[in-house]
Amino acid sequence: MATRLTPDKFAWLNRATLRGADLSHSNLRKAQGRECNASGATFCAAVLDRSEFEGADFRRADLSKARFGSTTLSGADLRNADLRGCVFGHETLTTVLQRARIAGCLVEGASGTLRGPADVGEQTPQLLDGAELQRWFAEHGAPLVEVRQ
Repeated sequence: MATRLTPDKFAWLNRATLRGADLSHSNLRKAQGRECNASGATFCAAVLDRSEFEGADFRRADLSKARFGSTTLSGADLRNADLRGCVFGHETLTTVLQRARIAGCLVEGASGTLRGPADVGEQTPQLLDGAELQRWFAEHGAPLVEVRQ
């Protein structure tokens, strides 16, 4: 069953343990999930617009088809996560991936606008931003991702 939150209610998930949880199709708009552990969790087609997940652990999480309009993922660990078909920022809502770790992510079919820099390094940090980060997304099957500075 999907989680439904009204606009005046928020999910407080700061430092929560969500390892392996299934939150598919959840409405987590405006959720606060700083430093939560959601490794291996499923957020397929979840709405995460205007949410904050700074420093969160999304390693190996399924975020396919999720919506991230104006979501902050600064410092989040998204290594090996499934972001296929997700929508980063849309219209005026830009997703922030500042220093997020995205090595090994599946991003085919992802679209939308975001801001970096993001760390794409497998073994050592490799920060990319602007045209370089946009090229990284295009080379990984997401030519519709636009990186703004």
